[in-house]
Parts: sequence; C-alpha cells; structure tokens
Amino acid sequence: MYDATVSVDVLVSAKVDAQASFARTVAASCSYVHEESRRPAVLGPGGVFDADAAEACAVAEVASALSVSTGTVTEWLFLIRTARPAVREAFAAGRLAYAAFRTVCRSLAGVPNATEALLQRVIAAASRCTPGAVASAIDRILADFDAEWHRVVRERAALKRAATVRKLPRVKRS
Repeated sequence: MYDATVSVDVLVSAKVDAQASFARTVAASCSYVHEESRRPAVLGPGGVFDADAAEACAVAEVASALSVSTGTVTEWLFLIRTARPAVREAFAAGRLAYAAFRTVCRSLAGVPNATEALLQRVIAAASRCTPGAVASAIDRILADFDAEWHRVVRERAALKRAATVRKLPRVKRS
C-alpha cells in the first residue's frame, strides 16, 4: 500500500497537483455558470431574459452535479470574479489551497494600493501556513505594509462587534 521511496518532495508535489486540480474544478464551474447564464433560455415575466435567474439556474445545476451547495458555488463565483490576478494564478497553480485562497481574497479585499510585492508576500505566507493560521499571517503582513490603514481598519471592526444578552424564559424541568 505504501511506497517506501516516497519523499517529502513527492508529497508536496502531490498536494500541489491536488490543489491545482480542485482549482480547475472551481474555474470550470465558474466558466460554465458564466456561459450558461448568458444564454437567453431563462425568461422572466413578460418573456424577458432574466440574467439573475439564468445565473441562479446555472449555479444550481453545477451545485447538483458536484454535490455541493449553491452557496459554495456562489462563493466560488464571487472569489474568482474578485480575486486579484496574482492570487487567482497562485490558486490555479496549486500554490494555495482553497481555504487559503478564500482567506487571502477576503483579507485583501479592502487593501488600498496593494503592490505586486505585497501580493507575492501574502501568497508566499499563505502557502506555508496551516488553514487556521493564514488570516493571522496576512494580518501581520498588512500591518507592516500600512500600519496606519491597518490600525484604522481594526478599530472600525472593533466598533462593529456586538453582543446581545437576553434573559430566556424559565423552563420547569421534570
């Protein structure tokens, strides 16, 4: 079952290949949804083409074919559409696992003036981290990149955090 000649390099290569294969599935799914949602097969009220309904149908079709949720396919679409080219390329090449790709995209979404050097630094860090450590690693890089912007963003996020406490009714236990 196990080959004694397997090396760490072989394992890393297999991981990169698997990640690139998944990235191809995501990209192909997004391409399918894009193409299918442009076809005037879905007509809304009055026989008018409804692009949103067409996309929703294509998303549902992909989700069903791949046994994933429509929310997952919708997330794929959003990330592929909004990812910076360098990040999208790293995902396609298998250098970023999907979880890291998602975290990188979300973390860089509001970064002003992101340079190619910053993107490469973030991609390199994300590719070396465990999934749970990616966000913290990116946060440290962004703080180093633009400390003032990072401080303001963190303060704004802290102000939006909230907790609600309410008293629940008492229930008699039997």
